[in-house]
Amino acid sequence: MKLSKENYLKLIRAAFSLIVITAMFYASSKLNESEIIFPEVAALLLGGWINKKEPWTISKPRMCVLMSVGSLAGMLLARSSMPFAVKVLLGFIFIAFFLISTRTTLYPVISSCILPIFLHTTSFVYPIVVTTLVLIVALGQKLFEATGLREKEIFTPVQLRNPQLIKMWILRTAVFFIVAAAPFIFNKILFVAPPLIVTYAEFTNPKFALHKYWFRTLIVIFSASILGALGRYFFCINFNVPAFIIIFFSAIILLILMHFLKLYFPPAGAVLMLPYLLQTNALLPYPVQILIGASILIFAAKIVAWIIKEKILSTK
Repeated sequence: MKLSKENYLKLIRAAFSLIVITAMFYASSKLNESEIIFPEVAALLLGGWINKKEPWTISKPRMCVLMSVGSLAGMLLARSSMPFAVKVLLGFIFIAFFLISTRTTLYPVISSCILPIFLHTTSFVYPIVVTTLVLIVALGQKLFEATGLREKEIFTPVQLRNPQLIKMWILRTAVFFIVAAAPFIFNKILFVAPPLIVTYAEFTNPKFALHKYWFRTLIVIFSASILGALGRYFFCINFNVPAFIIIFFSAIILLILMHFLKLYFPPAGAVLMLPYLLQTNALLPYPVQILIGASILIFAAKIVAWIIKEKILSTK
């Protein structure tokens, strides 16, 4: 079967994305440094390289600054002695302020800030790695655009007024912490894992394109969690297969699934990679926790999106 030009170009971009992901895992294994693995880079590659059009309102310089500063802020919060929920709340507030002030919607920056808090990452290796990987994504995107492998992105800042944006983020934050209260209290935080927080933020946008495809989105997220958790548990741990080999084939399978479902959902890439940073005893429960958490957060986000549309954006 002959590939269309669009699919051919997407295949090339996907191949380069696989090289970046595999190289990241290879470097992590050779240097014995787990902090080199940054799951959200998969989301950035899906949105910024593989997708025909970027799903976020963002420019390349802003993306680099946001992700770098967000990762540094998260690492510094992880170092503090404040209660876990307080650190997550402060991270949320900081990122909301940052996104409002830069007039952008790069929701994966939430994960760059919250992830080190979840994983207790306190090394400066983390923000250095994030900065390096994001620069690779930005430069690769620029190269693809220059060579015609991808359409050029034109940045148009978010046009909403600051009072509207502030109300939207207050509502998002309040509803999220209501949903996250039980996981925080009972220390079952994978129900609200960072990629799911990004999923929640995406679905709180009333104009988000995947609102009517929420079930397909859940299929992709759940499939990614199975590929990630069981791939590591059965092949890496039980059969001692190098992680960079397993993640390479797992990512291919996930991309094939996304292609047939016609749904490239960036946070699913991060869901796929997160298990490689978890303790072994967290792997088998991971898919079920992700499925339940994603279902609840998407449902809550759709309520938030309705309120934003009817009560906040409708006011002048």
